Amino acid sequence: MAKAIDKINWHDGNLVGISTDISAKGKCTVKVMANVYPSEQSPERTTLKIQCTAVSRVTSSIDVTELKNNQWAGNISHGYLKDKVLWIYFTDGFIEVRAEKFTLSK
Repeated sequence: MAKAIDKINWHDGNLVGISTDISAKGKCTVKVMANVYPSEQSPERTTLKIQCTAVSRVTSSIDVTELKNNQWAGNISHGYLKDKVLWIYFTDGFIEVRAEKFTLSK
């Protein structure tokens, strides 16, 4: 799955949502949803979802006003997966998720 996430064209995408679920047993799942262009030539964004399971750490700082102000142009600058850590950078913000498994769906 890492190769599929590495091929995402994050630039000019939009963050749709981030959710965190913690089970009664303490298992954590983080879901990230974004609208991204399938390629640099695509005229429209498509929705993708990344589910991060067996999460051990989530760090985030997001300026909601900047997300809103940059939504038309795209509020995601770039993202990547490295050493079981997903990094997504926004206009004036980021999210970092360390997990054992990442599942990509549309």
